[in-house]
Amino acid sequence: MLIDPHYREKHGELTDLLILRLLASLDGEDLPLGDFDQGFEYVEVEPVIASGKPYRLILALPDVDDFVGVVNCFRVRHKYA
Repeated sequence: MLIDPHYREKHGELTDLLILRLLASLDGEDLPLGDFDQGFEYVEVEPVIASGKPYRLILALPDVDDFVGVVNCFRVRHKYA
């Protein structure tokens, strides 16, 4: 697994530990289909709930390896407030 540190630029309240908790909550879930680009499927998953708060995860899933890349993560307030 790789977590891109990009989320820290605008979402400093998030941590790698929280993102790991969000990912763990997806275990066994069917993910929506995403867009393919350069050997990766990019998937947006929303809402992913932690401590009663909704988040959006943007994942990169390669079509070759058993790997998850977290491209970005942030709170989503407008739809779930």
